[in-house]
Amino acid sequence: MNIKGEIKSVSVDHIPPGKQKVVSNPRKCVNCDLCMLMCSFTKEKIFTPYLSRIRIEAREHDWLKKEGNIIYKPKVCVQCADSPCIKVCPTNAIIIDEKTEARIIKDELCNMCLKCVEACPLDAIFIDKKGDRVLKCDVCNGEPQCVEWCPTNALLFITDKG
Repeated sequence: MNIKGEIKSVSVDHIPPGKQKVVSNPRKCVNCDLCMLMCSFTKEKIFTPYLSRIRIEAREHDWLKKEGNIIYKPKVCVQCADSPCIKVCPTNAIIIDEKTEARIIKDELCNMCLKCVEACPLDAIFIDKKGDRVLKCDVCNGEPQCVEWCPTNALLFITDKG
C-alpha cells in the first residue's frame, strides 16, 4: 500500500517467476521527488536525490497540454531479461538476486569501470555524487519504497509470485 492506503503492487502472469521490477507512468509523475528521497533514505539513511537508485528526468514536449510542456519521467532499472549490465561487467560485480531476480551490484567487487552505466539501455544505472559507487535499483528486497511513497501512483511494482 502507498501513503494513501492504495494497493500499488500488481501481479502479472507473463513475467518470469520471481521477476520483480518497478515501472513508471510519466503522465502521472509530478516531480515531487518523494521516490528519490525515500530511496536514498532507505538505502543510505540520508534524504538526498544524489544517492537514490531512481531519478526523475524532465523532458519538454510540444504536444503536452501541461504548464511549461514538461513531462517528468522516473528512470529506474527494469531488471532487463538480457542484462546488458551483467554481460559487460569485467569483475562479475553484478549478480541476480535469488529471491527477487533483481540485478544487484556488489560494491566490494566493482572496479568503477562504468561499463554497466554505458551498457544500460534505459540510463538507469547511476554514479553517486562522490563518484566512487555505482547505484541501481534492487527493488528493496521486494518492497520498493519509491512505489510505497509515490502519491500519484506514477510508480508500480510488478511481480509474479509464481
